[in-house]
Amino acid sequence: MATKRFASHTGEEIETKKKLLTPANTNKATDVAVKTLRSYLAETGQEVSFEMFPDEHLNQVLAHFYIDARNETGGHYKSTTLSSLRYGISRFLKEKKNIDILRDSSFKGANVSFGTAMRELKQMGKGEITHYPEINGDDLQKMYNHMLFSSDTPHGLANKVQMDIRLYFCRRGEENMTKMSKKTFKIMEDEFGRKFVTKVEDELMKNRRQNDKEIFSGIMPEIPGSLLCPVKSFDKYIKKLHPGCERLWQRPRDSFGAQDQVWFYNAPIGKHKLATFMSDLSEKCDLSERYTNHSIRTSTITMLARANFPAGHIMAVSGHKSVSSLAQYQRVSNSDKGHMAHCLSAAIHGNNPALQQPKQNRPSATVTSSEAPGDMFAESDLHTRSLPSTRAASLTAAEHQLPLPVRSLPSTRAASLTVAEHQLPLPVRSLPSTRAASLTAAEHQPLLVRDDDIISQEIGGVDLDELFGEFDLPPTTPVHLVSQQQQQNQAQPFIFNNCSFSNVQFVMRK
Repeated sequence: MATKRFASHTGEEIETKKKLLTPANTNKATDVAVKTLRSYLAETGQEVSFEMFPDEHLNQVLAHFYIDARNETGGHYKSTTLSSLRYGISRFLKEKKNIDILRDSSFKGANVSFGTAMRELKQMGKGEITHYPEINGDDLQKMYNHMLFSSDTPHGLANKVQMDIRLYFCRRGEENMTKMSKKTFKIMEDEFGRKFVTKVEDELMKNRRQNDKEIFSGIMPEIPGSLLCPVKSFDKYIKKLHPGCERLWQRPRDSFGAQDQVWFYNAPIGKHKLATFMSDLSEKCDLSERYTNHSIRTSTITMLARANFPAGHIMAVSGHKSVSSLAQYQRVSNSDKGHMAHCLSAAIHGNNPALQQPKQNRPSATVTSSEAPGDMFAESDLHTRSLPSTRAASLTAAEHQLPLPVRSLPSTRAASLTVAEHQLPLPVRSLPSTRAASLTAAEHQPLLVRDDDIISQEIGGVDLDELFGEFDLPPTTPVHLVSQQQQQNQAQPFIFNNCSFSNVQFVMRK
C-alpha cells in the first residue's frame, strides 16, 4: 500500500489546533466572560444562549449587563475586569457569529452603556490600574550579591541563570518557561571573539504567534573578569545539568560536591515554582517589596528606555508590536518625578528651571550677555554657559589628556564656518548658527584657569599671534591674573566672535 502524502485531521482536531494559536490565558479569559454573561442571563430569567440572539436583542442585553455586572460577592468589578469581560464576549461572538460588538453600529447602545459603567467605576475608585513594579537598582544589586545567587552552589547557580535569562531576554512572566530545553539558548562569538548567549529556537509568544519571520530576542554579553558574568554562569549551568533530562530548568540537588559533574536531579522544575520565582526571591533576599516575574520584564524595558535607546530597538528585544503597548511598561521613578517637581518649584520662585538642575563638571566660558548677538543668552547681566554635550563627545582621547585651555576646537567647528566668515579677520568671525543653537542656559560652571597652565601657540590650527594681534598684546608678553579692582578698571571690553568678553584672563608661564 502506497504511503499517504497528506495528513488527515478531523474537525475536532483542527479546532484544537486553532485554539493553540491563542494564548492559554486569553482562552481562559474568554471562557470566564462567557460564563459570567450566561450566569447573568440565568439569574434574570432569560435564555442563556446569547450567541443565538438577534443583534437588536443582543444589543439590549449587553447594555443592561455592563451596568448590572457584579462580582461573586455582589460588589462592583474593577474597570479593568469589566473591560476584560467585554473583550472576552467580543472574541466569543466573533468566532461564533462573525459579529463585532465593539465596532458594529448595531451595538452602539451597548457601547454607550459600557462607557457609562466605566465612568461610574472610576468615580467609585475602581478605575485605578495597578502596574507591575520596576525592580529598583538597590534591590537588583542586593539580589545579585546575595548568597542565593552564588554560582558555587546548585541553587544559587540556578537562580542567577534564570534571572539573567529573564532580564536580558525580557521574558514575559512564566511564558514558555516550562518548554525551554538545553537547545533553546546557545553560546556564540562575534567577529571580535567576544562571547554572548543568544536564543536560537523560535517560540510562540503572546503577541507573536503566526507568520513572524524574525526571532525577537536580546543577547547576554560576556563580561570578562566579572564574577557576575552571565555567559560564564550560563556555560557552567549547562555543563552541570543532568544529561538524562532535556529541560533547561531542572531541580537543584540539596547535597553536592564542588567537583561533581552533575548538580541537578533528573527532573524539571514545576510550573508553580517557575511562576513564583521572583516573589520567592523577594522574600528570601529581603527586598524592599514583593516583586513578580513580570516586574523583571518591566525593569528591562524601563532601564533601556532611561538609557535613551530608540523604541524600535527595545521592541526588537521585548517583542512588542507597537510603541503604544511598549509605553505602558515604562515607569517614571520618584527620582525622575522629583527633578520635574524641582523645575516647577524653580519656576514659581521666578528662576529659570534649567539653571536649577544639579551642576555638572563641564568646561565653560563666562560671557557678558548684554552685548551678545541676538537671543543667544538670557536677559540677566551675566550668565555662565557650558559647552554642549556634542562638544564634549567630539574631543579626542589625546585632547582629554591636555589642560582645558589647550584643547583644540573640533573639526566640525572649522567645517561649519561659512565662506563669508572665512573672509573675515579671525578675531571677529561669528559663531555659526548651529553652534549658537547648541548653547543652552543650563548648568554652567566658570572655567578655572590655573597659573601654571600654558596657552598653546596654536589652537586647532589658529595662530595666536594673528588671533590676539588686534588686542595690542605682544605675543611674547606674559599676561598674568589681574585683581578684581584691575578688572573693574578695564576701560573697554574686546570683541571676539561677535561676543563681548569683559573679564577674559589669559595665563602664561613666565
